[in-house]
Amino acid sequence: MTFAQITKKLIISTSFLCAAAHAAVLNPGPYVYGKVGSERGEIIRNMPGAKPAYRLQCNQGQCEKRVIGYIYRRNDHLEAVVSSYLPDAHNAKSEALIQAARSASLGLAADGASTAAGLAAGATELNPLLGASPDPVSLIAVGLLRQRLLSSALNDPRLSAEQKAKTLCTNAGLATGAAANNIAVLAAGGGVLPIIVGLIVGHAQHESCMAKVHEAQAWIEARENQGLRAYAASLAPQKPDGIDLAASDQSAIQL
Repeated sequence: MTFAQITKKLIISTSFLCAAAHAAVLNPGPYVYGKVGSERGEIIRNMPGAKPAYRLQCNQGQCEKRVIGYIYRRNDHLEAVVSSYLPDAHNAKSEALIQAARSASLGLAADGASTAAGLAAGATELNPLLGASPDPVSLIAVGLLRQRLLSSALNDPRLSAEQKAKTLCTNAGLATGAAANNIAVLAAGGGVLPIIVGLIVGHAQHESCMAKVHEAQAWIEARENQGLRAYAASLAPQKPDGIDLAASDQSAIQL
């Protein structure tokens, strides 16, 4: 399987993952949750029927229940209102995950190619599973295995879209850092410098990848909160047009 085929397979599988997650709104489960002190927590706390979520905290044998957030049962009306504020959420999430998948795939390819170049130049492979001088077939097999493991993680139903994005970005950072290390070894030989270069480049790649994921998540969360506010407003009692309820109540009290 060529590099182009590997990249295409990873990106296509990520696109299917995004499409499957398109219908999801807010956090999974029967309740919408917002933690104490957050904007979402305050919105949910003021909804009629919202309940506090507790956690038992113990200190020196003394335990007490503390409110950690607020929950509200999901319903079709809530889903419809919030979804109306997310027409572009699918595109935002898809783009972030596809970019993360592309970074991971490019990192794996760069790592494999730079490893092969280093071995051809006389360098020694440090991976004990491959041996000091692995043949090209072994390198290709390891590359395909890493690709398969990454695809398995992406298709794991137990992982959320955010966890899958973190997996992609972590692999992108590790593979890109390894490739940078290999290139530095080819350019400057052994020593500490290639290791430092690999760490710096790998960390930068991971942070850049996660920044794009966080940006998409923040945009989606902000839009969801707007939808929740609109839903909460739809639950508030509406006064009839042309009647001042406060004035009516005051006159009744004076009587």
